[in-house]
Amino acid sequence: MKNLNVALLIGLVGLVLVAGSLTAFTRAAPSQSVCAMTGLTGAALQENDLYCANGTNIAPSTYPEAIMLASAKAIVIGTPEQVSTVHDWRGVLRVDVEFSRGYHAEHYLDNPNNIPPWIYSPEGVQVWP
Repeated sequence: MKNLNVALLIGLVGLVLVAGSLTAFTRAAPSQSVCAMTGLTGAALQENDLYCANGTNIAPSTYPEAIMLASAKAIVIGTPEQVSTVHDWRGVLRVDVEFSRGYHAEHYLDNPNNIPPWIYSPEGVQVWP
């Protein structure tokens, strides 16, 4: 029983730490309405509906890219579910976003060249840009 209590406590502390780091990141992100784009049709409208499904914009930098991908290639990546900041192999901070349909996006925080987020399929194939 003592081991179970310790395991639950460790799990709870880990959950609080993860939630706290994600909350800190989303507060630092620029404010943008989740469903700001209008006049969308087809796959772009479907992507907009899915992107907005959780009611919270945890990845504003990927929203326009997701809509453009859906519009150009009819690929719907779904709802952003997790945002992580990680260091790449050079030690530079990068943002990784995981989506409900298995896609993921990557982009750098300090982006002086204005490079759009890269979006990858569940198989790891780059689909955008």
